[in-house]
Amino acid sequence: MDVNRALENQEVSDITYVCGGVDDLHMDIDKLPFERYVIATDEDSDGKQIASLLLGLFMQNHQFLFGTAENDYKDSRVYIAKAALYGFFDVDGQKHTHQYFYAGDEDKVAEFQKNHTFRVGKRWKGLGELNPDEISMMYYDENTARLLQVRPDNIDDALALIGNANSELKSLMIENGVITEDTIDLSNPANIAAIA
Repeated sequence: MDVNRALENQEVSDITYVCGGVDDLHMDIDKLPFERYVIATDEDSDGKQIASLLLGLFMQNHQFLFGTAENDYKDSRVYIAKAALYGFFDVDGQKHTHQYFYAGDEDKVAEFQKNHTFRVGKRWKGLGELNPDEISMMYYDENTARLLQVRPDNIDDALALIGNANSELKSLMIENGVITEDTIDLSNPANIAAIA
């Protein structure tokens, strides 16, 4: 879609404003208002679709957010957050001992419940259910936050993380030179940045 037409949408316009404008208008990445642009959505299909659309918008209009080739894109400011879906508190009678599980960990959750006691168990459905402490735990605590830094070399992993292997979106990004076919192994914990 033409950028000017896209900017008629209030949400796109607001996002463009906080991202410092579109590529051809952007002057100085050091003047961006934020160090990180974190895509955080519910872990359901709607949330994954929103994350995919945001990633596509960033790729199309805000490529500068993904850093520079001379830095191997390690200066990318775009991240995708993977929020915990399950939390168990005061595990085995020990205060402040907590255990968290993420999407795809359902088998581990059942096994954990069989083998451990806990004071409270929670299953979060979405961001709207989180209280401030839970938001802090999921997005800022270095022990529990899971953020994937999105770079041109790991776009396949980013799309897999949000559950969208949309071939059209990937083709668009490749055609525009934003990404390459190279990928990294997301199963390697070193590739998930824990942010305090």
